[in-house]
Amino acid sequence: MTSIAIIVALIANYGTILFTGVAEKRATHWINHYEISVPASYRIRNLAPPVDDFELYEIVPVGRRSPHLMLYFGNHPAFPRLKWSTPAIVETQSGRTSKEYSYSTEKRQMEGLIVFDGLSYKDSGGSPFTCIHYFAVDVKANEWLDFASIVESIRVAKVHLD
Repeated sequence: MTSIAIIVALIANYGTILFTGVAEKRATHWINHYEISVPASYRIRNLAPPVDDFELYEIVPVGRRSPHLMLYFGNHPAFPRLKWSTPAIVETQSGRTSKEYSYSTEKRQMEGLIVFDGLSYKDSGGSPFTCIHYFAVDVKANEWLDFASIVESIRVAKVHLD
């Protein structure tokens, strides 16, 4: 595990570590099957029209309009949305496959796709919310760490939705 991955894992588990050494408070949000932990200095907002087959969320620093982390929950992601000069890094864990482009300091952007297996919705055999496509542009390095900790915090909270 790289030092950045260790820092991101620590932040995801214990909160955003500020330079003062104090952990920032976090709020847990439940979106469809998932639980997401967001630092208190960020707000989350649902941007999707009221439909059943996808949801779109924006996470942005409180009092600012950018940068924002976009989260698409659905089964038809437009991935990749941004232009990249390197291939995505693919990682498979139990019930979860992720494709991620590392944060680019040159382009100041990040993007990834997480696909979960074994989720179900109402009486159907699958779920309309198995994919999470996330991306952010015009992101400074310190904001990237916050966004990475948010993405890393995503967990399946409910395997089945009624």
